[in-house]
Amino acid sequence: MVNLRSIREKLSWQGVVFAALFLTAAVIFAGFYLPARKKAGELEEQLSQLVQNEQLLLRIVEQIPQLEAGQRQIEDKLLTSAKYIPSQYDLPEVLEGLRTLSAYYGLDIASLDHVPVKSEQGSETGIIPLVMAVQGSEKVFAYLLHIQEVLQSLKVTQVGLGYIGRGLFHLELTADLQVFMLDHAPATGLELAKLTREDLVDLPVQAFGLPFEIISQYLGRQVQVLGIVDFQSQRSALVSKEGKQYWLRAGDRLGEAAVREISSNGVYLDIDGVDLKLTIGG
Repeated sequence: MVNLRSIREKLSWQGVVFAALFLTAAVIFAGFYLPARKKAGELEEQLSQLVQNEQLLLRIVEQIPQLEAGQRQIEDKLLTSAKYIPSQYDLPEVLEGLRTLSAYYGLDIASLDHVPVKSEQGSETGIIPLVMAVQGSEKVFAYLLHIQEVLQSLKVTQVGLGYIGRGLFHLELTADLQVFMLDHAPATGLELAKLTREDLVDLPVQAFGLPFEIISQYLGRQVQVLGIVDFQSQRSALVSKEGKQYWLRAGDRLGEAAVREISSNGVYLDIDGVDLKLTIGG
């Protein structure tokens, strides 16, 4: 058994004070210093993160002028596109432009029709199919090229050509007009390219993308459909080319042209991807 009296005798007041100070320091260390040190570590980590965020923000601020310049360029391009690429609201201006061009070339528009715009849900673009028929002189070829220059978003899908005599041609055209799909009518109207050009008045059929010499072989009186015969569910056409007569069926060739189809009133030819329709007598 421990002798408490001997312990009390050995302790001095200096030892008691030292022990009390030691215990007080231990309590302060455990209760205040350690949490404060932990908190200081957390604050230091937060400060480091703030420094990184500040550096990132500074880099973003430095890029703001470049980003703003890029945004302005995109906006300018959109405004330019809106002037020359129509929206669904610009269809009346497009149709009027086609009529104005036909009058400029001295051509008559026999028909000009369209169907409602076709567009997938959520798409920014759509297609308005156009079907037109034009009659007039050989300037129909210059007219075809000119409307493609004026309407850059017009994609010609098929061309049918017939000679109706006295130097007059009948041009049938189907095309897809690509348009922007807008929620409301734009503030600025469509600006078509120049509708009058002296350098295109006497332009031959370069609109087809082929040399005129090739197309010219099938124009005028050089190639004529003399008749069409139905026999045993097969249709044949009697065609005259340069004074020689040929019986042709679908799939046959006539010089550079391939016979794509024979209808009841004409022959459809494919000349290197260009579709031509020759009617009886032309």
